[in-house]
Amino acid sequence: MVKNEIPLVDAPTIPSQSLEDLQEEGQEYIDTRAGSAGLQNGQPIQVKVRRETHTFHPDKYFFKDVKGKTRQTAKKDWTQIKHNGKRVWAHYGKTTVYISDIEIT
Repeated sequence: MVKNEIPLVDAPTIPSQSLEDLQEEGQEYIDTRAGSAGLQNGQPIQVKVRRETHTFHPDKYFFKDVKGKTRQTAKKDWTQIKHNGKRVWAHYGKTTVYISDIEIT
């Protein structure tokens, strides 16, 4: 069975095409990867962290990521680093580093 449809004038871009192929065709490349908007010139992002204390299991720490989603972490997910000459608590996401506004204890 043969389809009697009009063929596409300009073929759609396939995700497996390289950036060079897009530039050769004159198409514009837009970075739409998740987390790329969260990087501010490679600088960590300061977040407000809320601590939820627990008696029989580790405390939970909540903050909003760059997409606005509430993230739940534990103390083991945070590390102390030096940032701008002072020691702060940092959480490493997939592509973004978050700096806590409170002491993680």
